[in-house]
Amino acid sequence: MVQQIARHGIPYDLPTETALREQLLQVEKANLEIQLAKVKACIEIVGEENVVFIVTDGEASNKATTRLLEARKPRIMWAPCLAHCLNNILKDFAKLPWMVGLLDKGKTLVGFLRNHLHLVAILASFSSRRVLKFSETRFAFNFLMMERLVELRPKLQQMFVSDAYIARLESRTDSGIACQGIVFNDTYWNEVNHMLGVSRRVMYLLWMVDRDMPVIGKVYKGMDQMSENIRQQEENNLRYEELNQLISNRWWAYHSTFHSVAYMLDPEFQGRGQEKSREVSKDWNMYLEIQFPDYQQRSTIKNQLCQYRNLEGSFGTGDSQMDRTTKGSVQWWEDNGYSGPNLQRLAIQVLSQASSSSYVERLFSIFGHIASKKRNCLVVNRIADLVFVASNTKLIGSHTSYDKFVGLSQTESIPQITNDDIEAMEEEDEDEDDDPANEELLDEME
Repeated sequence: MVQQIARHGIPYDLPTETALREQLLQVEKANLEIQLAKVKACIEIVGEENVVFIVTDGEASNKATTRLLEARKPRIMWAPCLAHCLNNILKDFAKLPWMVGLLDKGKTLVGFLRNHLHLVAILASFSSRRVLKFSETRFAFNFLMMERLVELRPKLQQMFVSDAYIARLESRTDSGIACQGIVFNDTYWNEVNHMLGVSRRVMYLLWMVDRDMPVIGKVYKGMDQMSENIRQQEENNLRYEELNQLISNRWWAYHSTFHSVAYMLDPEFQGRGQEKSREVSKDWNMYLEIQFPDYQQRSTIKNQLCQYRNLEGSFGTGDSQMDRTTKGSVQWWEDNGYSGPNLQRLAIQVLSQASSSSYVERLFSIFGHIASKKRNCLVVNRIADLVFVASNTKLIGSHTSYDKFVGLSQTESIPQITNDDIEAMEEEDEDEDDDPANEELLDEME
């Protein structure tokens, strides 16, 4: 009912709840159209015919915008960032009651060590590696923090019984006594090792997708194997069901038809019966109908897929079978896909797509370092040019092959974290713009 309210003798109408909802809906639609226009402008820069796949983070506004785009341009497909998906899985894990206590004790120990410079120096006399500071803004950093603590535990035990530490006032405080108890508590570290074992497969898959490498074909199988790995690590059925449910909830929120198509074409899983999966086959046929309206084209690709699946022609040679586990998927199709040229072209197009947007997001970090208080007079175009040069200079200096093979069967453990990785991941207290190397590079670019 419309309410009549008089203010200063002038009556006016308050909108009803339904009217307010309609107004909000109109505003949301207008915002989505604005965001869609920005996406279309980006597409026009490279040409619509050259856009195959769009990856963004999983924000609701991005989902709604890309759904509108798919409805109007169905050939362009979209999926949320897999790095964010896996990181959210680990965040869900960290909220489980039995993990919260383990992580809190780890944070307490790290905070105690890092908040006292003398203790940092004492630990450095026993090990060149340092504890990692907890950070909410880094992927899986709580679990990486615990991995480092497990690695440093023997050195921490030596430090806590050393004369240099006992002579310090911190050794006699309540915090120091509590942290010393944590370090020497075998039961606690056994539980930490079990927690890391449960989460290790998630972290390995996160490490894979959070790189500038085409690994989108590994995602679907990797998620399936993740559940099986947790089953092997977790003997408690209630805990397993809880962990598996968390993974399923996130995966179905982030899953895309494109992931199934990439899994179907990834040579690492050639002949493994992908077509027997009802979901994968459904997504594959749906994708072909969208991308190839002509039946003859679809029929040709399906026939060539049968040859690929049955290891016929160039798909079944000795070299092609050896290369499946030594070469990247795109390189494999370039070298061994000539028996099915139509399928070869499609496979290269699909498997060369990114599965994560996190690598692009790092450009914002570079932007933040350049647009600092020391360079607050730079115009936007100048900053954009500097970001472009800085980013591409880093790519040129990289010795990593773009199509380097990273397979699910390559290793079951998290790759060793180097000190360079720590510098890239860890948020330091000091301003990175003070680094002479950074200053010199920026001065040259300016």
